[in-house]
Amino acid sequence: MALPEHQHEAGFTAVFESLDSTPGVEIIDPIERRRRSLHTPSQVSPEPLDPGAFPIPVETAVAVETASVTTPTAEQVIVRDADGQMLAEVDHGETASFSADAYVLEPTGILRTYLRVEGPVSIAPDGHGTAIDFGSPARVGIGCRSAHERPAATVTTTSDPEDVLAAISTFGSALKTTSPERAFGSFRGHPPAVEVGSELSIPEGLEPPADDLRIEVPPEYRYAFPVAPLAYYLGAPVEPGPEPRLLGDGLDHRLEHAGSFEDGVERTLERIFLLECVTRTEGLYRVDLHERDLLEERLDARGIELPFADLYDAPQAERIAAFLDVPHDLIADLLPDWRNAAQLAPSADGVETLPYLVDDLAVLSVGEPERVSAAVVESGGVQGLLRGGDGGEPTAPALETAGAALADAAVAHDERVRDEGAHDGEARDEGAFVRGSAAADTTFVNPTGLDALERTWVGGGTPIGATKAVPEAYENRIGRTPTTGDVDIAVVCNADEMAAEGDLVDEVYGSRANLPFDVTVHRDLTTDELADVLAEEREFLHYVGHIRADGFECADGLLDVATLDSVGTDAFFLNACQSYDQGMGLVEQGAIGGIVTIRDVVNHGAVRIGRAVAKLLNYGFPLRPALELAREESVVGALYIALGDGSLSIVQTAGGTPMLIDVERRGDEYAVTLDMYGAETGIGGLTIPHVEGIDEYYLASGRSKEIRLDGESLKAFLALDDGPVRFDGQLTWRDEIDLDAG
Repeated sequence: MALPEHQHEAGFTAVFESLDSTPGVEIIDPIERRRRSLHTPSQVSPEPLDPGAFPIPVETAVAVETASVTTPTAEQVIVRDADGQMLAEVDHGETASFSADAYVLEPTGILRTYLRVEGPVSIAPDGHGTAIDFGSPARVGIGCRSAHERPAATVTTTSDPEDVLAAISTFGSALKTTSPERAFGSFRGHPPAVEVGSELSIPEGLEPPADDLRIEVPPEYRYAFPVAPLAYYLGAPVEPGPEPRLLGDGLDHRLEHAGSFEDGVERTLERIFLLECVTRTEGLYRVDLHERDLLEERLDARGIELPFADLYDAPQAERIAAFLDVPHDLIADLLPDWRNAAQLAPSADGVETLPYLVDDLAVLSVGEPERVSAAVVESGGVQGLLRGGDGGEPTAPALETAGAALADAAVAHDERVRDEGAHDGEARDEGAFVRGSAAADTTFVNPTGLDALERTWVGGGTPIGATKAVPEAYENRIGRTPTTGDVDIAVVCNADEMAAEGDLVDEVYGSRANLPFDVTVHRDLTTDELADVLAEEREFLHYVGHIRADGFECADGLLDVATLDSVGTDAFFLNACQSYDQGMGLVEQGAIGGIVTIRDVVNHGAVRIGRAVAKLLNYGFPLRPALELAREESVVGALYIALGDGSLSIVQTAGGTPMLIDVERRGDEYAVTLDMYGAETGIGGLTIPHVEGIDEYYLASGRSKEIRLDGESLKAFLALDDGPVRFDGQLTWRDEIDLDAG
């Protein structure tokens, strides 16, 4: 087996610091704001080490002298020889010893971290962590690879679709390998940026790496945009042609399914991706993969041979051709839940956003979404957009019916509204539910046919139930200022009557003892004071108060973010009525993403949403999945959407994969499944949950098999951390569950 080739971008390197509170080393990714600790028996002083000392790509490395390294949480450890070939996998809770030799060890926690050592190695549980012992003091190399990527160049294209195809053809130049390891996000680089200009201009060195594959599509936006992620993943050029086809040595595959080009492209990408995830278990990560085990059982039952070891080393066209011959019914339920699905308008307006969506390996479609009338939104009918049990998308007429029902339910709350439209000293009606507050010129749209963890709209109008993509948001993330400081969170409560939410979220943020937080609460700010808070660089702002389309209500008047020179907060949650316009302003002025409302919200429901969002973000969920889960807390959840980059997370999760535990009582036992919301490095990551009954890896984007646990086993599992649980259909938290209460 040949290790995949790799190129990395200089300049985005991890920072290694000696720990103060306990002996050891802290590794910090200053761009993605991620960190991990490695504990040692005594104080160590990291010294620079050539990254070339590692057979696996790392960007920064140090060396320390120590007799052991201990991770603070239980982790699997991948053991490799000096050449990087995998020798063993030691699961959390297991014990293993290896005789004196040269080893590369990979504890599979936050950040890609590798230990290089010569001598004997013993691995064993150590309290809540995993101890790696070397017998006596040894020189240990510690290498790290950042998850941060940025475009290496900028391509200029015209609005001519043929030129757009040429620009898309450069996307695959960012791949770090064309081996199946590219199914890992860390082996896929960021595509070149694209700008629209007067002529096509492609810098040197952006040639697609595939020499045995090419894609042909008619030169139209409705073909160009959807095929971009497939072209990127395969590293294939895209050329004008009469029919959409994937062509190569011995390969001629029509990109169509049931008469739909977009469905054909999506199925092709998902199939290739899944089967490369399976095939890469013959490469760098020879682990027991749940999806491979199930697939091999099905292949054997059908008498189909798919020699993964041979396919790993086969030319790409041969490998892809074999994948495309696998019957779809054998893999349909094994496909990972896709992280992002985006709909773009059929125009050049979406071209500059394309590389960022492709970097996320989003499934793309082209079309004009349904228009939703302001009357439906104002009556609460957007609740009808939330996915039903059948996963279908409602039509505009269905929304009209849903609107009346939701409005009645909201009135029944008999709750005070966040902002009834009373300003400038007018009295507020504490029991009213206002229906006519949406701006008259607001255009609401309903992107349909999007099936993924995150749904995104690229185009004009305010989307319902989907993230509003904003090009500036992705650019702001690329240009994020490096920092090794604490996670800085500001809570602003600018309305005394909403102090309850401010107090609730203040208790939530920063409650994870193993991460350094700096949480500041501000109350009743003036316009100048709020402007200062917005300008300061920090990870997150949680705002509670009143907002109008033209500004934040402050103690001395309105603050319109459009009047600010810049915004320093990375992400935000504006839990106030009609906060969409000011949220857009924050992104346009420098923020990466946030959560906003599209109309007035009932205070009781807003508090429930606010608390749930705070707990989910504090646990490590990205913006969009956090909002998706928080919507379960209140009928007003349909009135919230994400803006900008919905994949941004404020803090890291304990294990690298945000996870929801689904528990149902079954007599004296509990049926437990795990919903995994994608690894931080992108779709394609691996995870192995620390729960009795699961002893194999899963793709970290989907649902685990169901396991049965007794009460004591479930208690032990829930005690591992404080993440979210859907218990008998209700969203709650591990520390709020009392199994003894019955």
